[in-house]
Amino acid sequence: MPRPVAKVKSIRKDYNLEPYYDRLLKELLETGEFQYEVDIIKAAILNLYKDYEAKGKLKPSKSAELTPEEQELVEMARKGEIQPDMEKTERKVKR
Repeated sequence: MPRPVAKVKSIRKDYNLEPYYDRLLKELLETGEFQYEVDIIKAAILNLYKDYEAKGKLKPSKSAELTPEEQELVEMARKGEIQPDMEKTERKVKR
């Protein structure tokens, strides 16, 4: 039975990467830990943010906190209960 799809509002952004970073992204994707390239990018941003915050380079910000609804979706995704709706917001990466 397929997992339900989470309908979460997202913002589309386009970036260009040098070939070196694209290779790193593909290597990370091949580990099987991530379903989409965007999942790797989100993890990297979150880890960098937390690192900067811990070093005192950033002040804790209310804008960086998850809403209760977002937190619930994150927990459901971690448990594999839902999958992101990538159709409208991101291109599915073929493995």
